[in-house]
This record gives sequence, structure tokens and C-alpha cells, in this order.
Amino acid sequence: MNDDTLTPDFRALAVACMRLAGEILKAQTPQAKNNIEGATAGGGRLFVEFGPLPDFEAVRLVLVEREGRRHELGSIQIKAGPVWR
Repeated sequence: MNDDTLTPDFRALAVACMRLAGEILKAQTPQAKNNIEGATAGGGRLFVEFGPLPDFEAVRLVLVEREGRRHELGSIQIKAGPVWR
């Protein structure tokens, strides 16, 4: 893979990951959505993680509270079984 293909490939991967993160958010319960909104308003951040390298077999959406506690909100993977464990 060279620089000419890496940028479009990475862009396509990033777009797909953002779409999947949106689907994970949509699947949350109303109470969970309120909790996520409160956490982000209080300084928490949402992260989209994809991997593991080099295969990019899964995407997960993680909420990291201001204090550093991590909460996996959901994940989507292309293979059955553990990916990150």
C-alpha cells in the first residue's frame, strides 16, 4: 500500500466507523442516551475505536468520563468471538 491508496482507504474506513458509531448510539435506550449526554456535558468524551491492527475487525464506541472511567457503549465486529480480549 502506498500513500496514493492509503489516504482514500483510511478515509473510507473512518467514514464507515463513524456510521457504525452512529448506529451504536441510535441503539441505546433513552435512559442511556440521557446518561451519555450528561456525561459529555460534564466533560466526558466519546471515542470510536477500531481494530485490532492490522485487520480492523471491529468498531466500538467508548465513553470516557472526565475522571477517566471507561464504558464500552457497544461494538460491531465482523467475526464471532472476542476481538480485543
